Amino acid sequence: MNKYSFPRVAVNAIIIKNGNVLMGRRKGKGIQGAETWAFPCGQVEIWETLEKALKREVFEETGLRISKPKFVGATEDFFKKEKRHFVSFFYLVRDFSGKLENKEKNRCYGWEWIPTKKLPKSLFLTVKNLIKTGFRI
Repeated sequence: MNKYSFPRVAVNAIIIKNGNVLMGRRKGKGIQGAETWAFPCGQVEIWETLEKALKREVFEETGLRISKPKFVGATEDFFKKEKRHFVSFFYLVRDFSGKLENKEKNRCYGWEWIPTKKLPKSLFLTVKNLIKTGFRI
């Protein structure tokens, strides 16, 4: 049994500003969901609460400090190619501070404010699955 033979827990931040949502395009070669657009997201570490993981991941990836995240949904995501299974929790965030930057250049091409009505076609599986639940940004 390898470390990916059981479901993992992930958190996703849907950060909204002036009718736009923050998304980044994931880089290729070894990155899960390569070349797709995703919200700031990541795995929950042992003994870490969902909210603490969300705040940590957003800061590690974007340099932003978030507050008052609101739970809006969850998905079950099967990445067949990578043989990974995730349960993903989504939080809406409207309160944040700091300077936006791409802190994980090896994993993301950069962060963009995308109009909520014009999301890219190539979406990360977790985002696609959230939309399938009927959630609208």
